[in-house]
Amino acid sequence: MQKKIKLLYFIDGFFAGGKERQFIEILRHLDREIYTIGIVTFNKDLFYTETAKALADYFIEIDKTKKLKPFISVWKPINKFKPDIIHTWDYLSSLYVYLPSRIRRIKFINGSIQDLS
Repeated sequence: MQKKIKLLYFIDGFFAGGKERQFIEILRHLDREIYTIGIVTFNKDLFYTETAKALADYFIEIDKTKKLKPFISVWKPINKFKPDIIHTWDYLSSLYVYLPSRIRRIKFINGSIQDLS
């Protein structure tokens, strides 16, 4: 049996919005025979939080109320989960994890939705 690919997603929060709903749909359809799913979020107890917890193999909420704390706190889930790929869903998450992903030589996908208007 081939080793599962470990995906660690970082998302600001599970608000009742379109990108969050799309994220949940992607999680629902990922092949669990191929992927192990980890999720890190920076806001607690929002619209899709419980659904996301149920779909993840690893889930952690990080407090971002102190400005520098997320830059330090993201190291723990990265070191514990040991992802093959880090995928972010917003600008702030990308900002928090870019340096750790480069230092650990982890593949990094910036999935931020850009406003091009």
